[in-house]
This record gives sequence, structure tokens and C-alpha cells, in this order.
Amino acid sequence: MLQRLLMGFLAFALISVSAQAGELQGPMRLRDLSPFALNRLDFQPTAAISAVPRHWALELHFAQANTYVLDKKTAKFLGNRPPRTPLRAADVTGLESQGRDYYFYDGAISILNLTGHYALGEHWALYAAVPVHHYGGGFMDSTIEGFHQFWGLDDAHRPLVPRNGYQVAMRLNGQQYSDLNPGSTTRFSDPTVGLRFRDLRWGDWDIVLEGAGKLPVGNDLPFFSSGAVDLGLQVSLQRRWVDRGVFVSISDVFRGRPELFSNNYRKRIMSVTGAYEQALNSDFNLVAQLTLAQSVFRDSPDGNLDAPEYQASLGLRHVGEHFHWTVAVTENLLNFSNTPDLALHLSLGMRF
Repeated sequence: MLQRLLMGFLAFALISVSAQAGELQGPMRLRDLSPFALNRLDFQPTAAISAVPRHWALELHFAQANTYVLDKKTAKFLGNRPPRTPLRAADVTGLESQGRDYYFYDGAISILNLTGHYALGEHWALYAAVPVHHYGGGFMDSTIEGFHQFWGLDDAHRPLVPRNGYQVAMRLNGQQYSDLNPGSTTRFSDPTVGLRFRDLRWGDWDIVLEGAGKLPVGNDLPFFSSGAVDLGLQVSLQRRWVDRGVFVSISDVFRGRPELFSNNYRKRIMSVTGAYEQALNSDFNLVAQLTLAQSVFRDSPDGNLDAPEYQASLGLRHVGEHFHWTVAVTENLLNFSNTPDLALHLSLGMRF
């Protein structure tokens, strides 16, 4: 499925390039979809949707991600059972009896983000984002396993448990959490409010400054709210030509002490996003994006859960006078034990 999507995007690009360029909107406003990072403040790259003074803009972003991660010793332990067997209470007891940290997370995550922007004037804009998260069994497990088989890749221990399940069992720095029968849960997560300043210049580059805070008022179930205030700053560099643009955003987030796994959380998280947007014709743009971010964890049992996160995205955007939509796919790179294997995105934006 993934290779077909990528080939479709590239084929569309090759047949659609036109001398008449459309409006450039900037990077895709995608956030980190790791289940461990969803309740932290995560800056989305600055785009052009709120640039018109004294105007409102609304964004609606839906994403579906599939995450399957576990450490090597847990994989070895679970490998002694019959394949496609769900985790039982006896398995957690066995993992605990080894007296070491471990982690296992298998599930699908859906998010729905509603973000409102208001441009106060030529330079300042306010925004607020309200997220809804859904955790449950996935529908992409067979697609991902088929992708691995098609390209001759490792199965990442996915056959150890049934497809399309949702189970969590973790112990990090002595703090244990497990839920073997959680079912599907949908709740509000912590909202974010921010202030943005535009129109600074550095040579041919536009500079956008941004400050934001995440408020711990979401649902108090695990993975929905951290229970703490996060604060952060972001600087974005943007350069546009007639039919293309280059965009770089660097953020620095200071986290409050989370309620879950507070013994090894990273207090300061930096991330960098680079994006390239190419106008294909007057209606469609192609956007390629790469994000590097520090993990929310300071350490982990095998050094993978706390490794840097690398995520690559490719999107197709339709641009109208007051409305645009984007479809995109995200794949993790290099480190596969702390980010979703695959994520699909649909974003809608409009100005008033």
C-alpha cells in the first residue's frame, strides 16, 4: 500500500508540473504521533494559513498511526510462546520477575486536531489547538506486514501477537504500567495555546517566532494528559520563490513532570523540521518533509526507546483562494522502536 501511495504521488508530480504556479502554504502541520509523545507540547511547523491580518483561520487535521514497539529481551521472552498469542497476565508477571525494565506497545492511534488562528495585525497572531485522541486496535497491521515482506524487511516481531490488537505493558525506571484489555478509548487531550510573530527578515529568509504552552486539562487517563504544563519556543525560517519554497523550524520545549513514567522523562526536548514545497500547477503542490526530534524518555532498557526520532512525510496539497486540503503519509526512519511504523494524514484549512 505504502509503495503504491508514493508512486502515485510521484506520478502525479511528473504529469502535473506547469509554468503557472499556485499559492505556497508552507510545511505540513504534522505532529509527532508516538503514543509516548502525544501528551507533550509538540510544535507544528509554521504555515501561511494565519498570515492575513484581522482574519480567522481554521485547521482540521485527522491522522491515523500504527505503532508496534518492544525491546529485544521482551521479544525473546514472548518468542517462547505460540505465535499470534495475545499478552496474558502471566506474561506480565514473567516479565516483572526478570527484575529489569521492559516495554511493549501495540495499537493504533487516531487524532483529530482542531486549531483556530486569529491574526491580530500584520505581525502578531494567536492560536489555540484542541486535540481528541483515540486509542484502539489497528487496521493497518496486515498492510505493514505485507510491506515488510514485499521489500524483504525484518518482520519487527509483529507475528508474536495477533493483528489489530491493542495492548500495553511497560516498566521504566521501576515504574510499571500495563493494560491488556483496554478496548477502544476516545477522549480530549491537553490543549495548546500560542502566540506568533511574523515579518522579521534575515537576508532572503522570512523569520517567524512562536511561543506556546500546553495546559493539563485533558482527560486524566494514561496517554491522554501528562498532568503538567509544558512551555516552548519555536523559530521558523522560510524562503519562497515563484513555484517552490524551503522551510525550516527549530523548537525547544520545556516539559513539566508527567504523571506517567516520571522517573526518566526528558525535561527539555528539541526538534527540527525541514520541508520543501513544489507547486505542480495552479491548484496542486507537493510537499516533502523530514522531522528530527529527541525522545520524551531520558533512557530505556535497550537504548532504542530514548533514541532520536526520524520521521519522513510526503504530501499532496490542493490550494484554493480560501480553502486548502492536504493528504500525506509518514514513515519512520533509522530508529523504529519509538515512533509509529506508518501514519496517514488528512488536513483541511480555511480562511475567513
